[in-house]
Amino acid sequence: MPRFGLDRCRMISASPSFAGCRKNGESHMGPDGLVVRTASVSGGKIKHPSAFEALFALDTRLGSVLRTTREPMIGQIRLAWWAEELARLEVAAPAAQPELIAIATHLLPLGIRGEQLATMIDGWEALLASTALSDDDLDRFARARGGTLFQLAATVLGAEDAQVAVAGEGWALADLSRNLSDAGIVPRVRQMALRRLDPAMACRWSRAGRPLGRLALTARLDLEAVGPAMRAARLLRYRATGR
Repeated sequence: MPRFGLDRCRMISASPSFAGCRKNGESHMGPDGLVVRTASVSGGKIKHPSAFEALFALDTRLGSVLRTTREPMIGQIRLAWWAEELARLEVAAPAAQPELIAIATHLLPLGIRGEQLATMIDGWEALLASTALSDDDLDRFARARGGTLFQLAATVLGAEDAQVAVAGEGWALADLSRNLSDAGIVPRVRQMALRRLDPAMACRWSRAGRPLGRLALTARLDLEAVGPAMRAARLLRYRATGR
């Protein structure tokens, strides 16, 4: 997957660049089931795994709009198309996109509406809004992308953990921090992620919510860059205790 620049107005030069790959070349998440596999070792069973994966596949697809578009206006038009198609799902057959078909098949029957899913688009649009990423832009991105995604995923899982939204915000910012090629803003994004992930992981996660806690913990450990032994021990403790 090629790296791509996102200067929020040109997607290529003078402002924060958002790269489509992790530094080791592996996508942080994707419709290939990486998220489901990561979450499934949490010690909590994933309820409705196809619906869970459909959520993260949509998030990946929305991110790919930015990755594959050089002009911000074209990116906004493409995101608007997704918003319209998501809003139409309750009244019309899905367009011939695998993500929309999966949503109609697995998420709508669980009571999740297309308009709720479209809220995530506002987060991705925050990365196109101006020439420099402000804290307000990053907050908007975190809430609309990560907070919404984790709250909807909690609905799928039947989880009611109070820390779900803040964990999702931290997860989204941690992911963004690894995909920014402008090193100058990475420390700020990382700190914003940690301010959310630390309190989220100070709470004990319910059995139902543990797949999401596992994703948040993995993001937290990635930011810490802990060694393999400590990482394995921390993940084992979480699997056993939920915190």
